[in-house]
Amino acid sequence: MTRPPAPFCPAGALVAEPLKRRILDSIARTPRLGRFAHRVGKMLDLSAETAAIQLLTLDDPNAFVPGPYPGVAVRPVDGGPGLSRARAAYVRLARGCTVPTHCHLGHEATLVLIGRCLDLRTGAITGPGSVVVAPPGSTHAVAVLPGPAALLLVVEYGENIAGCTVCLDGSCCP
Repeated sequence: MTRPPAPFCPAGALVAEPLKRRILDSIARTPRLGRFAHRVGKMLDLSAETAAIQLLTLDDPNAFVPGPYPGVAVRPVDGGPGLSRARAAYVRLARGCTVPTHCHLGHEATLVLIGRCLDLRTGAITGPGSVVVAPPGSTHAVAVLPGPAALLLVVEYGENIAGCTVCLDGSCCP
């Protein structure tokens, strides 16, 4: 018995209006980053609901300020009481952006929300949902892989949060 050919939708084909409306309504009801609300809440010591509200605001380019490198923009955020000795920010890395080699005095936890990144020192590739934890004194460099710009949540922990936590020349590393 032969099977009928698979459905084919040529470019420019019209989609029935009710189907089109259902698809668009479904997209509008599902926040783009909503699937990360629970994880973001855990990382920031916030409720999932509060994290979901934060995630809804990340499409506003005015919410970000220029970061320490070309192509990097940051949006500092406050966490709950568990982050009193940490600082956190959403970080947007432009397409093709490379963050040069640097180290941190404290632990750093990064959650990839959008895009794919390459750790230039280890060769590790991360994508949406990946969490990378860097121990104190570790060194890393990151490049955004082809595709969309990257959006990350970065939380830095440590005693020296009020002072220099990023040392571009590696002088803070053991």
